[in-house]
Amino acid sequence: MSQIQLHNPEFKFVEVGRIVLEDGKLAAIIQIIDHKRVLLEGPQVPRHAAALKNISLTKVKIDNLTFGAQHASLVSKWKESKIEEQYSKTPWAKRYKNAYLFRLCVR
Repeated sequence: MSQIQLHNPEFKFVEVGRIVLEDGKLAAIIQIIDHKRVLLEGPQVPRHAAALKNISLTKVKIDNLTFGAQHASLVSKWKESKIEEQYSKTPWAKRYKNAYLFRLCVR
């Protein structure tokens, strides 16, 4: 049997600490409930279960976030990792911002 190794840096895993975009707001995956749902929480997002089909995974991740972390530890690690800065540097965030500004100007 041969072993398969993935070396694609663009591959994004559903994992605890991964930052996701849901309804235009950033949140972190706190817990994986099953193969279709995760538990999300963020500074502006209350803790709730969300279906994976309704969220978008980003390349940004909080390292060393514990499984089922409480709100206080999540917020401290969020600020420590500077998640907002990391996300704003991604091309995806820039496109999203430009599209949002365009929609405001068109109205």
